[in-house]
Amino acid sequence: MTATTASLLRVKADFKMPSYQYSPVPFYWWTGEALTKKRLSWQLNLLSSKGIMNTIISYNHTAEGDTDRGDPQLFSPEWWELFRWVVAECKAQGMHIGFQDYTIVNRTLQSIAAEIPDMQGGSLVRIEKRLAGPNVVHMSPANNTTFLAAYAYQMAHNRIIPDSRLSQKPWNFSDAVSRSFALIYFCFHLINR
Repeated sequence: MTATTASLLRVKADFKMPSYQYSPVPFYWWTGEALTKKRLSWQLNLLSSKGIMNTIISYNHTAEGDTDRGDPQLFSPEWWELFRWVVAECKAQGMHIGFQDYTIVNRTLQSIAAEIPDMQGGSLVRIEKRLAGPNVVHMSPANNTTFLAAYAYQMAHNRIIPDSRLSQKPWNFSDAVSRSFALIYFCFHLINR
């Protein structure tokens, strides 16, 4: 048996019976009812009995964007005691547990953005202009927008021709009488908070 054949057989066997590391990783919402060791133990047993050996503790957010802190309240002494217990319980069952912080860090990220403007969130904007006939193109980003890059491509039959990106700059569109071009540029638009 060659090394390649042996490797393929191992891969096939792993697909038939994958390691627990590749089991689903569901969100484990710690909101709603009060958390108790009894209820958490029952839930962990249920997860592991179904072959789900990984989970991530999550907290939902309120309509105002704040974290629903649950009961016991997130990061309170009671919460830490329960969290340590759950980690030990998962370890005893051969499970892995993680913690998702996306709702918790929201206020922190907002304060960082206020103090360091370059760290503000935003969106990437793609703008396309089609040119036919000789043209001069002016690109001026809108307020709260940073220009990132621009690319020019030749077009045929109203489609961009693959691998036709123009390399010379500044681009000369004087022969656009006989050819069409697409000018695509990208901007980063800051989100106002």
